[in-house]
Amino acid sequence: MNVESYIPQFAFSSNFQEIVLGVVESDVTFVLSRKLATNEYIEILRETYVPDNDLKIYILGLSEIIASNISGGSFNEFRFHFSNKENTLTYTSKVILSRAEINISAAQFVESHFLTLMQGDKTVQIDSVQFLSLYVTKPTLVKYAARYRDLNGNYSNSSGELADLDVIDRTVGMAIHLSAYEKADHDLVKFAVIADNRTATFLIDGYSRPSVLELIFVNNFGVSESFAVMGSMNRENKYSNELGYMQGKFKKYHIEALREYTANTGVLDQNTANWIEDLYNSENVYIARNKTFWKEITITDATVKRSSLQSELPSHEFKYRLSQRNQVVVDFKEDSLRIHDDSFDYTFN
Repeated sequence: MNVESYIPQFAFSSNFQEIVLGVVESDVTFVLSRKLATNEYIEILRETYVPDNDLKIYILGLSEIIASNISGGSFNEFRFHFSNKENTLTYTSKVILSRAEINISAAQFVESHFLTLMQGDKTVQIDSVQFLSLYVTKPTLVKYAARYRDLNGNYSNSSGELADLDVIDRTVGMAIHLSAYEKADHDLVKFAVIADNRTATFLIDGYSRPSVLELIFVNNFGVSESFAVMGSMNRENKYSNELGYMQGKFKKYHIEALREYTANTGVLDQNTANWIEDLYNSENVYIARNKTFWKEITITDATVKRSSLQSELPSHEFKYRLSQRNQVVVDFKEDSLRIHDDSFDYTFN
């Protein structure tokens, strides 16, 4: 018996879509175990497999089992144990959560990328909060580089330290409030976060109107990211009435009110259009208020159509509901006391 699939010492959970055993001459008992904080292993799966006519065994679906045993944004160590009458094989692998198949190794990825599927610069607004997470394999100094434009159109730069991470084998998350880096008589136009070989760059959009919806979601790696919806918002109310005769009168005796929201992302750049699909795949999405979590929502549908044209201006539309049972939420925002509506600049208030 031999293991034909490669089981790396450090891997993404998505790497375990299939494990193939070859030259198997008798039934194989497979045991998957997870390492505890006490350094002991706890068994999470035990199965016996019978080889096919080609003396092979295919073990499928382990990625879902492994992912369910990993805390968000973290890792666990797993032991793969194969035994039959002929021999015994044991492998261990440190696994970090990723539900997407990535074409570079986990070790290469965490050394060169933050834990996000965003490839390239992200366009954001100055009043937004951006979440970044990185898997730290050695003590790391996280720095920033900011670029400004003054009233005369001249550019200047500044830099500094964000965090000194003196940890190993741990995921660290950061919340970056871009407004904290504003300067008088200067516009912040670009903000980059650098951690060794990792760089995340935010391009500041100072011309668009405020976003109609700000979302925080748990991404592919189990850590938080944010997205601002810049397009339109629509709401449709749906009612389910149960009717009958009560005391001789035809009345409603139960009303279920449902509100379904439709959001348009607005025109997206190519990087954002690819990355935002991670939002639609997320099982944990929240509306943000005052730069923190407000209401959990469930995205029920998303329309994503892409072409190979470089000139394409992608725009997505998705539908969502509040996750809570009571759908009738009356939202008194602070800006409800404004003199003018949102079509006016805030200077008109």
